[in-house]
Amino acid sequence: MLNLSDTVVEAYDANLEVSTRALFSRVLPEETGDGLGNQLMHTDMFNTYRAMQQNQVGTLRHHRFLPPELAPYLDSISIEALSPEELRANFKRRTEARQEFTKMAAKDPARFVKVIRGLSQYLTNHLFDPQSEVYHTDLPDEEKDQADVTYRAAYFAMPELWRDVSLRLVGKGNYLLTFKPYGEPISRRIREPPDNPVAFKEALVKWHTLAAHAVNFFELATLDRLVMETDSWSDLSVVAGYPHVADADEHSDLLLREGYADRKRFDPRPHMFPLREAKQTRYRSGESIATVTVIDRSSPKQGFEYSVRHVDGTIAFGKISFPFGTESFQRVGDEIRYIGMLHSNLVQFIHENVGEYLPLSPFLGLHNLVAAFGRDMMVKKALERDYREQRGPYKLHLQHDGQPTVILLPSFQVTYNTDPAKANLEYQRLEKLVRELTGYWVTPHTRRLLPSHHPSPKQLTLAAAQSWPVPEGSTFVRGHYVGEPNDTMVQQYKSRSAAAVLFSSKYSPN
Repeated sequence: MLNLSDTVVEAYDANLEVSTRALFSRVLPEETGDGLGNQLMHTDMFNTYRAMQQNQVGTLRHHRFLPPELAPYLDSISIEALSPEELRANFKRRTEARQEFTKMAAKDPARFVKVIRGLSQYLTNHLFDPQSEVYHTDLPDEEKDQADVTYRAAYFAMPELWRDVSLRLVGKGNYLLTFKPYGEPISRRIREPPDNPVAFKEALVKWHTLAAHAVNFFELATLDRLVMETDSWSDLSVVAGYPHVADADEHSDLLLREGYADRKRFDPRPHMFPLREAKQTRYRSGESIATVTVIDRSSPKQGFEYSVRHVDGTIAFGKISFPFGTESFQRVGDEIRYIGMLHSNLVQFIHENVGEYLPLSPFLGLHNLVAAFGRDMMVKKALERDYREQRGPYKLHLQHDGQPTVILLPSFQVTYNTDPAKANLEYQRLEKLVRELTGYWVTPHTRRLLPSHHPSPKQLTLAAAQSWPVPEGSTFVRGHYVGEPNDTMVQQYKSRSAAAVLFSSKYSPN
């Protein structure tokens, strides 16, 4: 077998890229009366061709973990000849698949919702078998290539899929958001482009970005209360501006449990937490969150649902919950985790970083922030409907359905490790700090356990060695550092509030 040098392989890939682009510049789908939909299919099919070429797959057969209703979108795509005739045949099969899928969505919305929920799970973890509930890391190389291409091709098909279904169910100039309990579709507006290349290019970007979020639309019961008319969806540029918090999952777990333990009644109103002004000309210090709106669900097991409005005006949404119920748990080492998380940018994030190690710190930090807001909603002593912040009082904001949104500004307390006379100077420096939790010391303490759970003998031995009393129903947590200690940072009182999540830099045991 001839071994090609890296230089030759690079030249081959470059030539293949040129040939593929030339082919797609000459061949367009047959006219169907929806120019934007055809252009979406043209772009998505080109991306699928490139994915198949990179994985050296000549004819695509969908991988077995893909929801079967989506198989016709992918099956029998061939790039063996790389010819106009072959591409036209691929376009024809795709058009037929789109038409059949749209008919199914219109006839049976409940089935459509089930398919998209399956696709959401698949695009988050395409090596997970939903039948056996087993995650496969040892697939044969050939099947692994098919799995990878299927995953990427399914992601590429989402814009045209969502466009087709939206046209059928809610009409031109709108996109499908969700369904009412009895199946009536709910929509939001999206601008139809005029017939010029620049407008079409902008519309393509909007529909691709929308589709990346839409795969999670049906995971939220309150989405129609969180998404306003003409809201635009965020790309990945905002994610870097989410807060990075050390041990965010542990903190979120504690905040949620404490919040629900102290909840006196269920409050279904959205609660808005403003952090920055929306639609700034540029990000301040890299921060991207303008406001977070949080809605509590009636059952504690369902947790909180939320929307994030970024400083560029775009939005994303998600939820934080107890996915296994409050009596079940996930065990990570000696710790217990209850947090289930969803963020609508996550599928987009995974696709853009395919094959790489994915640190989820920004998403965990955001969910820590949402958990802190949720806790503040539940344990607040009094509800202030108006508050002052620089330019006067904020009024109750009315949702599109006429229901008020409660706007809260969490209070926080700051202490300094410097001369009190320098407090004002240090506060100014604090405003310039990056919103990242640096190393801090956690003092020894006890932690309440769930009913029927018991402390481990190891933890009781550690407590006895330090003469630390452990009440019934609790366990002992030894003192430890979180992250790398940094004595030059300003100390702050680490309250369990949203402000602490955003601005805490070191624990101060007062």
